[in-house]
Amino acid sequence: MRDIIDFLKKKYTVRTCYSNNRQEIEDTVKWADIIWIEWANELAIYLTNNLELIKDKRIICRLHSYEVFSDFPLRIKWEEINDLIFISDHIRDIA
Repeated sequence: MRDIIDFLKKKYTVRTCYSNNRQEIEDTVKWADIIWIEWANELAIYLTNNLELIKDKRIICRLHSYEVFSDFPLRIKWEEINDLIFISDHIRDIA
């Protein structure tokens, strides 16, 4: 993530949130215009199912391999994700 954060900082004001604390997550989401969700897991499920929290936000989600083999993708509201990044072509094909 460090490379991605450093790249984005060249154009945007970036705030990171590495927390399981719901209030910290919500405060960061409310602050942001663009939200990068690094994993298509519980956080993606929580955010995409709380539409008022993400209203008018651009959501980018990067899906890694383990999520494809779980029920997480079934519980994410994909219509709320603006951009989905797969870590590889074969994971995209499995998904």
